[in-house]
Amino acid sequence: MLERETTHSYTNKLSRSQVKQLIDAHTIIEVKRRLILENKQVQEMAYDFGFE
Repeated sequence: MLERETTHSYTNKLSRSQVKQLIDAHTIIEVKRRLILENKQVQEMAYDFGFE
């Protein structure tokens, strides 16, 4: 886990679009992981992650 100062300095170097891309990529990875591990429908998972 990155420390707060490290994370802060790293994100300060990124543009807003790059930060959004990182967050989106992380979200996609997490959704895929949960789809494999949990017995849920895609629609349920989308709702859990705020996609409506």
